[in-house]
Amino acid sequence: MKTFHQSSLTFCFAVLFSMIVMVGQAYADCTNPAGTEGQQIYNTTYNAMQFCNGTNWVAMTGGVAGDNLGNHTAISDLDMGTNSITNVGGVTASGLISTTGAVIVGTQAGCAAGDAGAIRYVGGAVPYEYCDGGGTWSPFKQPACGDDDTAGCYIDTTRSNSDPEFLAENIKDGITILGITGTYTGGGGGGGDGPLYNGDHLESECIAAGGNPVEIASETVCDFTASSCPSGWTSYSNYNKTSSNYCFFSSCNCTTGSHSTWATNRETCLYSNGYSPRTGCSASKSTCYSTIISVACY
Repeated sequence: MKTFHQSSLTFCFAVLFSMIVMVGQAYADCTNPAGTEGQQIYNTTYNAMQFCNGTNWVAMTGGVAGDNLGNHTAISDLDMGTNSITNVGGVTASGLISTTGAVIVGTQAGCAAGDAGAIRYVGGAVPYEYCDGGGTWSPFKQPACGDDDTAGCYIDTTRSNSDPEFLAENIKDGITILGITGTYTGGGGGGGDGPLYNGDHLESECIAAGGNPVEIASETVCDFTASSCPSGWTSYSNYNKTSSNYCFFSSCNCTTGSHSTWATNRETCLYSNGYSPRTGCSASKSTCYSTIISVACY
């Protein structure tokens, strides 16, 4: 009969115990690649050591050259403290919220003081709004236009060329709006009752005072057939129309020129204001002025 040495018996018990332990342990598995809990690999794609935690392959932090953050899902807010996030190719978010002078991309309802300057998307005709920090979301568009010649506004009502306001006689001559070219020249039955230059009078007041609305230097003024503006009216830059004038003293005379289009000058000529049969017209001269027949007023 053969006998076992004590050392051999001890070895057998050790092997048997190891087999029992291995059978009794239920190691979970990792996939892609396959592995068991505790197994370690070197990932050549991300140049990092990884170990299987029974479900996923986890990068070992010590001495890692880089971490593929895209493989992780955060379970809490990412607090960067005073650090920055740099070299970002793009950001995709269904709701990106920051409460310190920040940007909000989404449909957040609240607009607290910390949200001042935030932006949200609400859709519709004016899809974006900004927070004033006082509880009010305001649309990203200019205020509605008023009858005050103020720029930076929008037409509150959608217009089309079927609207009754879009008539050729209500649009400045030569200007085309929504396919309709204007014929209004500022007077002569052109329609409308807009303010004259400086807003002191209306076109209807010009007509009521015996004048006619005209356009001079891109401004609408009132044309009065007179040598001066009526009481309550102001001359527009001395614009006038003139006719020639004949001035004389005895046989000494001169005739001025004239202009039938709007201008600010007044024609003159010089004539002798004395005459002697022996010496003729004297050297002393007087000025003859053309006659003003129309003035521009506002």
